[in-house]
Amino acid sequence: MPIRSRLARSLVALGVAGLVAVTASGCDQPAQVARHNVSLRADSFEVVRRLVVLNTRSHEPMFEMTGNFAIEREDERNALVITEKVAADDFRVHFVRLSHETFYVVEDIGGTDINPFRREIRFIPEQIVPTISVDGSWTR
Repeated sequence: MPIRSRLARSLVALGVAGLVAVTASGCDQPAQVARHNVSLRADSFEVVRRLVVLNTRSHEPMFEMTGNFAIEREDERNALVITEKVAADDFRVHFVRLSHETFYVVEDIGGTDINPFRREIRFIPEQIVPTISVDGSWTR
């Protein structure tokens, strides 16, 4: 086989491989684009969400929050930093510490006709405040 023919074939193969690589990497999947757009809207306080922190031992909720908020996980402190929009120019910051016995779920509950500044925060007291018995011992 002549050198020119091999060189031409190699260049064509290289061109096809490059075209496939560019096409595959330059094109985001629709789900990735949608996830990115929803994340941007949530960080701009345009998405109503619900956050629930659950105890993995008891399978009971410990903390629940509903409203327009941005959420960030801080791995150094093993905590969630929640910035909540409560009025047009009023924001609150909440910190939720996580442990190996808790996990959290964030749910997008948008799509309903709801007041953008409506908020709800619930602590489930049975999960936070220990029960003290008469003999001095305590249980959760």
